[in-house]
Amino acid sequence: MKEIRNAVWEVIKRFFLAIVSTIGVFIIFGLILDKLELIIYSRMGSTMGRGAILVTGIVGTPLHETAHWLGCKLFGFEVLDVELFRPIASKADGILGYVKYSYSNTGIWSRIGCFITGMAPMILGSVFMILIVWLVVPEVFASTRKSIEERSEDKIPILSCWWAAFTGFWKGMFSLRKWGILRGVLCIYLVTSIAMHMTVSGQDIKAASAGFLIIALVYLVYAIVTAMIGNEYVIAALKRGGFIAAFLSIGLMADGLMLLISLLF
Repeated sequence: MKEIRNAVWEVIKRFFLAIVSTIGVFIIFGLILDKLELIIYSRMGSTMGRGAILVTGIVGTPLHETAHWLGCKLFGFEVLDVELFRPIASKADGILGYVKYSYSNTGIWSRIGCFITGMAPMILGSVFMILIVWLVVPEVFASTRKSIEERSEDKIPILSCWWAAFTGFWKGMFSLRKWGILRGVLCIYLVTSIAMHMTVSGQDIKAASAGFLIIALVYLVYAIVTAMIGNEYVIAALKRGGFIAAFLSIGLMADGLMLLISLLF
């Protein structure tokens, strides 16, 4: 009986750690970024005007909606209407962009599609932030990666990698000279625009929740199989979560910078 309880407990631990170190990181950062976004929008709207919000949305909003559109196309959903960026029409309703879609069945594939499509802005936004840092300021990317790799062997990789990303990113930024400074400013603008608009809305969360159970079952199967094999999983999972959190934290830092600017004004 004790062996059965231990086996069940092992599966449960693997299940939750696998979720927390992957989609859990996206959800946690998404919630934090969403709260920051609400504060920034409120401050920017009252101090710097609506134009400041539109400036940040030029890149971030189309990317957000493109992510939803790609999710729809990948899973065969019917796209009813698309508005990637609505700088004028949004004055009436506050909606900078949207993708309206529908799906005809509730099968496993469609439910997985609901989850991926709902979470797509966080996933695609994270990928693009990494690409922007890598392409626009490669020396900053190298500094950030080096800092993360030096901390990845720590006992708490998620926290240490997050701090490593923070220190490595800004150390690289402040080491830029001449034309590199302009590239750094461009990088911060692009990353900020994406970070401020990569968060999932209430509708996105509702859509994603329809497929969460299927995703959870996939993780459960993973937990059972790895428990049967008996491979080591804690350090690998923490490192994975740490690296995801490290690069998401770049977006968090960009949002924090915008919050500071909005508070100063």
